[in-house]
Amino acid sequence: MAKLDGNVINCDVSLIEIHSILKWAVKLICIKLIWHTSAFFERMVQQSFFSIKLIDYNNKEAETLNVAYKYY
Repeated sequence: MAKLDGNVINCDVSLIEIHSILKWAVKLICIKLIWHTSAFFERMVQQSFFSIKLIDYNNKEAETLNVAYKYY
């Protein structure tokens, strides 16, 4: 319970309550980090291809070769 004593607020909070609040905060931070990391790798896998353009200058023809690869 919080009491106002002049300019100081006195709070009666036990260490167990602080520990449980910190534990929940750490869990939420970990979940958020895992969420963002998995979304980052998902975007990397979706964009994991590149194109190579093969040009035959004698015949003036170009062929595009799409190469796909995976991140592990």
